[in-house]
Amino acid sequence: MNQQSAKSPEHSPMESPLHAWAQGLESQLQAASSSLEHWRRIGCTGRAGVVSQAAHLLRGQAEGFAQLIVLERETLMAQAHEEVMLSVHTLDDHAMHAERMQALQSLPGALGKAWAEQAPMGVLVGVAAPCAVLPLYQLARFCGPSLMAGCAVMVLHVGSPPPSAIAFEWLLRQAGSKPGVYTNLELSREQAGRLTQDPRVTRIVQLHGLESDLFSRASAARPW
Repeated sequence: MNQQSAKSPEHSPMESPLHAWAQGLESQLQAASSSLEHWRRIGCTGRAGVVSQAAHLLRGQAEGFAQLIVLERETLMAQAHEEVMLSVHTLDDHAMHAERMQALQSLPGALGKAWAEQAPMGVLVGVAAPCAVLPLYQLARFCGPSLMAGCAVMVLHVGSPPPSAIAFEWLLRQAGSKPGVYTNLELSREQAGRLTQDPRVTRIVQLHGLESDLFSRASAARPW
């Protein structure tokens, strides 16, 4: 008797990238690194269009995002809606003012003219605070200036990425960003240690001023 091969069930888009998409850390880093050339090439105006569109889409779906926040941290709907609108304004502000803030700045000098220029740092990793009070806003305040500066952003979550973070990644893709410009991460301790040593990662920051146990030892040997 012939046995039918079992098919693996389809995964929900709300499941974690590590398990549902089966990309692995290396392919995620490669995608982030590969996205940099295009993200830099479109310039500040092009990046502003994406970030501004993300803010526009977020404003239009404020109620849905607020409901996700309510489920994540059991807050009142009104407070969750305020956080969504704060995130909208944060993205809008960085999209609107980034070109002026990143313009060449003249420096005084006795030997002649000098200029200071801001350049993208590369791939940035933000460690999201577990049980953050403002889960969506911590993403907006990190991604707004980072994306406008031409960096690719990866956000490491302690545990599975929360629904608001997965929805935020979807939001940026809908706004026109390429795969790898923003990535949610869920890593094992071994993978987190490899991440801190990877030369493609230029900086790791704590999004809420909290030390992550995943990085406490691995990052001690690497100067940022």
